[in-house]
Amino acid sequence: MRDGEAFSLGVTRRTFMAGVGGVAALSVMGASARAAAGKQALELEALVKDGKLPPLAERLPKNPMVVTPHEKIGTYGGTLRRGLRGSSDHNGILRMVGNQGLVRWNMDFTEVLPNLAVKWEVNDDASQFTFHLLEGAKWSDGHPFTADDVVFAIEDCIKNKELY
Repeated sequence: MRDGEAFSLGVTRRTFMAGVGGVAALSVMGASARAAAGKQALELEALVKDGKLPPLAERLPKNPMVVTPHEKIGTYGGTLRRGLRGSSDHNGILRMVGNQGLVRWNMDFTEVLPNLAVKWEVNDDASQFTFHLLEGAKWSDGHPFTADDVVFAIEDCIKNKELY
């Protein structure tokens, strides 16, 4: 093989690397297009096809939040391995895999961002908070997420001395 050729077919290293780069770019663009188009896990697509789950458009809120990936778009499936530090980390799993609050932190934990609440106001002495909920948000079973759910979470769960 002559210097500068990657294969005996006469493809130079430069041409080979350009081709690999192009394939990599196309694969990322395909993943981005899939996410932008509102795709879902194959398991959910099967449930929709079987009539056991409403179509994706019916399950999304009016203005769904789109999170910019930190490094890359994730993959469906696999195994999540996470260690807990002890009883002080009892909410660690919820923080990691699905507990959605009214607000959330940015990636640097320096700013509070909208989540299930799209905006909020706080009175001068911080004794009253008014949250404006994301229109069309739903629970995983398809039922609407409303202010009554927030009241239930506070009155029946957080204030329940038997639970906390």
